[in-house]
Amino acid sequence: MRWVILFFATVVFLCRANIACAQENEFTQQTLEILDIGSQKQLLFDDHVILEAVDARRVFHQATKVAEPVIVTNPAEEEELSCRWVMYDERLGLFRMWYVAVNRADLPLCYAESNDGIHWRRQVATPDRRGTERLEPFNKTGIVDPNSTDGGLQAPQYEMAVWYDRREIDPQKRYKMMFDKHESSMHCPAYSADGYSWKAAGETAVWSPKMIRAARREKPDWYTDECNHFIHDPLRNRCIGMMRERLGYPGTLTSPDYFRRIIFYESEDLVHFQKLDGHFTTERVDGAGAQIYWMTGFVNEGVYIGLPTVFYTAEAARESERDRLWICIAFSRDGSHWSWPQRRPFLPRGEEGRIGSGMMFTHSQGVVYEDKIYFYYNGTSELHHESEGPHQSGLGCATLRVDGYASLQAQSPAGGPAIVLTKMLRYQGDRLLVNADARGGEIKVDLLVEATKVAANPGDATQQPPKTSDPITGDAPRHVVTWSGNGDLKHFEGVPIRVRFTMTGDAKLYSFRFAPHTARRFDHQLGLPIVSQ
Repeated sequence: MRWVILFFATVVFLCRANIACAQENEFTQQTLEILDIGSQKQLLFDDHVILEAVDARRVFHQATKVAEPVIVTNPAEEEELSCRWVMYDERLGLFRMWYVAVNRADLPLCYAESNDGIHWRRQVATPDRRGTERLEPFNKTGIVDPNSTDGGLQAPQYEMAVWYDRREIDPQKRYKMMFDKHESSMHCPAYSADGYSWKAAGETAVWSPKMIRAARREKPDWYTDECNHFIHDPLRNRCIGMMRERLGYPGTLTSPDYFRRIIFYESEDLVHFQKLDGHFTTERVDGAGAQIYWMTGFVNEGVYIGLPTVFYTAEAARESERDRLWICIAFSRDGSHWSWPQRRPFLPRGEEGRIGSGMMFTHSQGVVYEDKIYFYYNGTSELHHESEGPHQSGLGCATLRVDGYASLQAQSPAGGPAIVLTKMLRYQGDRLLVNADARGGEIKVDLLVEATKVAANPGDATQQPPKTSDPITGDAPRHVVTWSGNGDLKHFEGVPIRVRFTMTGDAKLYSFRFAPHTARRFDHQLGLPIVSQ
């Protein structure tokens, strides 16, 4: 009997030793790994560039709602407004919104403009009347179908996405759109030279639930429906489709086999789509009745930001959640494998009986303008299966400081300092910029080089980067880190280096980047500086 106990004790010991060895090897590999970050901004929602954090915590932040809806439904003119897409057009210096007035056949697709993203002009001249004094109550636009017998305009039923393609050589196709027709959620591309007048590519849909079901007949319980979204991916010059998949269909909402989740497709030509690995779904931690109703997203600072809408069915444990939809936030580094670290609404819900108390959902991307990110959503006091009685609805907006998805800060503001050490980084640029709110404390930065392995300056092996920086205080999206007043880091460009942040008090670190001093503007999608020549 004793030898049996000894045998199992030996097995347990060896298993623990192997696990410890594997963990040590993984840590050693991360310690020796060099990440080439160039001038890419580093968001801190995960540990992609972080080697170790001591007495630090990661805090995820909600967006802040604008006090009043930016556009309120006028019952005399439209039953309900639904924002389809918003973008900031640098060529015009304007926010541009495409939206629809639900159940108004004479308003297939509407358009509005704004200088600040909050105050919108719906009464603007139609494109062919610009320069005249006549204004329309709505700027009616639409998508011309070249195969339509009546030459009428079309509008998306549920989804559309608009983007400007700088790489497009045909000026008539610089603005691109993916939209769904009314018939069975058939999705088609459309093109425009100015974003006002659109022309559909043709009658044939490039995506529809019927096409996918036909390709997967071996799974008759698998189904895609009308809630499919598309986003432009400038990192890989492609379009990503975020498609809602229903499992256990046909069935009822109360069936234990009935479930919604998101799967992903990609296309480089807006015609041929292929499936990506991965899916986005709720888990046990989200509670009974939680499903993903739909999902949209955008690319920000070289990272994929997802905006999934969570639907709580009648099985939800809390009555305050049942039959309601709210908007969350998720993150990805490849567009198909996602992390969802904060299981709470990213956009705060409305007060009971007010806009956004029943359902909140978004079709649009986040829009980066100056030092804020604008999120537009459709909100109503109505519940998902409720149609009787008066309801308040409109288009709302919430904002977030740029890079403000998550911050690193001390475990306790009254306690000791938090220390965050990065992996070995190889950068491009001559200065270090930090997005931080240090009004309640301070942040100091050390640049560390392993002197025995690499010289900071090939011509001078003794030259090392400065140690502790001048303290960072105050709140700014682009603090320039200095050492005795000097922020020039050109001598260490291309040298593998670690960055150590020491934070005290209530200081919050949102992001950092190395950049050339000639950069005055930055591409908020790619996360790279735009260098002036």
